[in-house]
Amino acid sequence: DAALGGMRELALQLPESPGILDALVGAPADYVLPLPSMDPDGYLRMWHRELPRLKATAVITTAACAIPSLYSYCHQMGKRIPEDLSIICVDYVKELEWLSPKPQMLRYDYDAHLRHFESWMRGGLQNLGTKLTSLVWDSSAGSVGKAAD
Repeated sequence: DAALGGMRELALQLPESPGILDALVGAPADYVLPLPSMDPDGYLRMWHRELPRLKATAVITTAACAIPSLYSYCHQMGKRIPEDLSIICVDYVKELEWLSPKPQMLRYDYDAHLRHFESWMRGGLQNLGTKLTSLVWDSSAGSVGKAAD
């Protein structure tokens, strides 16, 4: 919770894939926003419609393409990032580093994946079971507020 800035209300934007929503046991369905059509106006309309309704203080999205429209929404509505709205993108797109404040993005640790793959190859391609690696949290980003007191 402290890493997520003590968020009070959360808006999640996730693809509609089997299994993803199952992991959100107990989370209100209203807080999971569907991905709109892939045009900038679609995203902007969604932010204007959904964020005031949810009174969200944070958005977590898997769609990096949604971040520029979310920043536009904040600019239009006078919302300060991260003071009024924390933003986390579970994806990494280098070009988004140009935004200010730099959005919090998570990226896969490809070196860890490669080490696991090499271990699998050295082991004769035997079943090693499931191996999950952590996402890398960019400590230089500025789009997540401080934890609430």
